[in-house]
Amino acid sequence: MLFLAVNAVNGVADDTVATENIQSESSLPHVTAEMAVDFPVGSDSQLRRAILGFIFDRCKEIYEGVEVERPSNSCNAKEFKAFLDHYTSTLCRLSAEDRKECADALAEEGETYEADWFSNLYINKTAETEMYVSYTTYNTDFSGGGHDNRISEAVTIRKSDGAIISSIFVEDAEEKMQDVLWKYLIASEEPEAPVEYRAEINRFLEANYGRGNHLMLPTGSIYLAPDGVYILYSTQEICFWPGEPVIVIPYEVAKPFLTKEAAQLVSLE
Repeated sequence: MLFLAVNAVNGVADDTVATENIQSESSLPHVTAEMAVDFPVGSDSQLRRAILGFIFDRCKEIYEGVEVERPSNSCNAKEFKAFLDHYTSTLCRLSAEDRKECADALAEEGETYEADWFSNLYINKTAETEMYVSYTTYNTDFSGGGHDNRISEAVTIRKSDGAIISSIFVEDAEEKMQDVLWKYLIASEEPEAPVEYRAEINRFLEANYGRGNHLMLPTGSIYLAPDGVYILYSTQEICFWPGEPVIVIPYEVAKPFLTKEAAQLVSLE
């Protein structure tokens, strides 16, 4: 999903969070790692701490086992670049070691491993109003097999106190939203044959989750934007490769399913 990998912000208000896109790329033979992050510039604040915390936590979660010191809450762009450089160089070193181990194992069986390994992470500010700012992450990595692995995540942070809005929809929303989710999934994907498209997804959901005809709400990849609630699905979450659908539900439709916190941020309560 390209919009996750670029710095395109929906409906930016005058009172914006200033950012600078900091990038790092490291490489070793047959291994590369790339990171591009919208780094919040300015002085220390609750909001800036929350954004930096989200960025660091996503890095730590995605690259579990990689030990990199968290940048300080008052870090500047130069210090943050050093943090990213440390991350990419560490990822390359560890990936190179894994790749060699894999190649050596195949060599013992008389085979060769020629594919390059890579890991890319993009963290962008994708929506902002006077009340909140939303960030998304998009990670893709390849270490063998038929295709790379991809995952999207998102967060909405309240500007007034830096609080992360952990729940956009109420607890029982998934069951009540089935008709809405299917409607906006079809509208988003615009398949040539909607009936067959839905039947294909049903077969996938039944085969993988035992829940045919039931669309799930993803955890950790829903965020607020001026034009509605964005729901990001990762690869193979609801449909076959390379499906990564993005559903946008307008607020007039989403209102009955929103938590009080979310509704307040979009001035619906």
